[in-house]
Amino acid sequence: MKLFKILIFFSIFLLNVYPQTKNKLPKFDVNIGIGKVGGLRMGGRILFSKHFSFETSIGRPITLFIIPSKNGMNLSFGMNFHLLDKKNFTLSFIGAFTDAATDKLKLTYLSPTVGVMILNKKGGHFFMRIGPYAESFSSDFFGRNVNLGVNIDLGYNFVF
Repeated sequence: MKLFKILIFFSIFLLNVYPQTKNKLPKFDVNIGIGKVGGLRMGGRILFSKHFSFETSIGRPITLFIIPSKNGMNLSFGMNFHLLDKKNFTLSFIGAFTDAATDKLKLTYLSPTVGVMILNKKGGHFFMRIGPYAESFSSDFFGRNVNLGVNIDLGYNFVF
């Protein structure tokens, strides 16, 4: 809950730092993707300014497609900082909550990534980002029993 309050505060702060013109609504997209942190997922992003977007998605962990199970769901969120306007270079911070049969919804993954993501041009686009991730399946605070790995996130988005 504390994390969500921080994310909301940070989002409001960035809206004031990079304001949109008053007559222009924020752009948004719908996307599908696959990656270690978000799993096989469907979601959306809102581009608040030309430099900042927020994303959220729902999906299934990739391992559940290898070992079938009706349990498990990923709810992921992310903040994206768009740099170098014409190159669509993006720095992202992604996190995911996992819901398992024996556990309540718990923060399981954190991952900073870099990549290419087009959100400033209407239409369909592929995106790609890569970075390290930390995975924690401990029953208490995130950070115990941590596994590290590489998150490769691929997908397709449609910008409105």
